[in-house]
Amino acid sequence: MATLTNCQFLKISAGGKEIEGYSEDDTYKNYIEGYSMGTLAGYKGLDGYSFEPVSARILVKSQPVSELFGKFLDTDTKSFDITIVHRTNSKNGSFEHKTCNYFNCTIESMSIVAMEDGNTFYDLDFSFKKMKVEFQIPKEPKEGEEKSPPVKVGPFAYNLITSKFE
Repeated sequence: MATLTNCQFLKISAGGKEIEGYSEDDTYKNYIEGYSMGTLAGYKGLDGYSFEPVSARILVKSQPVSELFGKFLDTDTKSFDITIVHRTNSKNGSFEHKTCNYFNCTIESMSIVAMEDGNTFYDLDFSFKKMKVEFQIPKEPKEGEEKSPPVKVGPFAYNLITSKFE
């Protein structure tokens, strides 16, 4: 079970090395728990598509995760890869509603937030050079069925460097 209520699950690699997470959720063992509501907002510009930086708040609960701030400050760590999984519950059960993969990310800003309950979070905003998103849409069960599996949409991938849909 996740430590945070209604959270998202994140995987972060710094300089090609995955940061070990701490989640004890059966499906997302060793992921990092946090919040990232929108995760993807794009717009069309003169040179192709661009995307707003993504915001996330991650719970600092283990030594490897706490070292992320040092990686942010380290000029030798050139890029990060970040995956954010949104899980949802519906009358059809629990499933991954949206999964966003971001590649060659630059963390633009990072704040350390100490909460009154003793939890510490990193609030970060990052931009990326390539993304892939896949989501599932719940659908109503047909008459006589109890459950209906969600409909998979995607994956959609876009490379901002080459301005190409992949």
